[in-house]
Amino acid sequence: MNEGLLLVAPDGTMLMVNKAFEELTGYDAEEVVGRPCTLLNCDACETTLKKDGPLWCRLFEQGQVIKKRCSLIKKDGSCLPVLKNASLLKDEEGIPLGAVETLTDISEVERLDQEVHHLSHQLETKNGFHGIIGNSQ
Repeated sequence: MNEGLLLVAPDGTMLMVNKAFEELTGYDAEEVVGRPCTLLNCDACETTLKKDGPLWCRLFEQGQVIKKRCSLIKKDGSCLPVLKNASLLKDEEGIPLGAVETLTDISEVERLDQEVHHLSHQLETKNGFHGIIGNSQ
């Protein structure tokens, strides 16, 4: 599996990560298992973390996160753009057991987006017309 995979307990503790997660984030499994998932400083979590109530994260209310573009902080302090998917795991009575999350590295997509944006701005000139540049009497 190329995507980073992590299993999170209902209290936010990371229970398990796969090898792809280790490669993406720079953290070894031993460094993150048993620690809160907020260790990754995911910017999407800033909007989902709750300050009050019995549930600490809106994922445990909503049940899933689908194709959420976000950034997390790797062990070396650098930023990694990812596409996050998460689903809540429940027992037979509907009580949350935890959540499974996948992280897909989209750094190359981000780089290409920036390049397209940069090239588009280069085409926009005061004398040009829709990217056509000419000089005529």
